[in-house]
Amino acid sequence: MSDVHAALCAIRNLALSRPVYLLRTVPPSLVEEFVTKWDHHVKEVMTPVMEAEKLTTHAEQVMALKPKHGGVGITRLADVSRVPWHIHPA
Repeated sequence: MSDVHAALCAIRNLALSRPVYLLRTVPPSLVEEFVTKWDHHVKEVMTPVMEAEKLTTHAEQVMALKPKHGGVGITRLADVSRVPWHIHPA
């Protein structure tokens, strides 16, 4: 496993598990600022991993695609937070 692949696996697993749990259990109005900051930090971490100076909109879209579709599998929390929090099982 290459260093880049290991980094992507770690980021994918860390970047979504806890925050998505938070989004499922807390009203969106309470986590708006957190979601914005989290997405910004993930983008900062992913930029050097993807060997780029700046992530373009296209690169962010590829980052969000599932690996089986040629992406990285790291979805922005802002996209996930749009799902109504009350429909998720606790």
